[in-house]
Amino acid sequence: KAPHRITGASSAPHSQSAVAAVARNAGEVEDFEMDTKALTERVPTTLSEVKNHPLWVMERFLTKTQMIHPRHPVKGFIGGECVFPRTCVQDLRSAERWKIERRRKVLDTQLPTPAARIHSRAAQARLKADKEANKKAQASLVAENGGGLGGRGSGRGKSGGGRGRRPGPRAGG
Repeated sequence: KAPHRITGASSAPHSQSAVAAVARNAGEVEDFEMDTKALTERVPTTLSEVKNHPLWVMERFLTKTQMIHPRHPVKGFIGGECVFPRTCVQDLRSAERWKIERRRKVLDTQLPTPAARIHSRAAQARLKADKEANKKAQASLVAENGGGLGGRGSGRGKSGGGRGRRPGPRAGG
């Protein structure tokens, strides 16, 4: 009997998928080994070991935009200072940075109305001029109607018919 042969065309897809499965499995095994090694690794005992360590950190080696939170899983001490897991390091941001990164929640009621953006300086100048014109128009309407107090004046000072300002503690006389 002649041995049964598989032609190259039909075996190619099977061998490629088998190689991919083995490679995927090897990657998962390697990840598992690295995770177990990281969990069993000892805490460093010198400052130079901790300085750029991927798993451990001390507060003195943090930048000004980092902090340790939560502080409760202290894993060791070096010279009286606490050694924390690097997973406890949090990045800090200023109010401006939060706005730049757009880390805000949009209310459900505001979803249908997106924020309007004005890109050109000319459009910004037009809007500013329109606002000033509206303010002037409102001021003229208020002046025509007698200031909104029924013709009695502004209600301030001696000519307005009001009591005026109350004298302070240093008022003479």
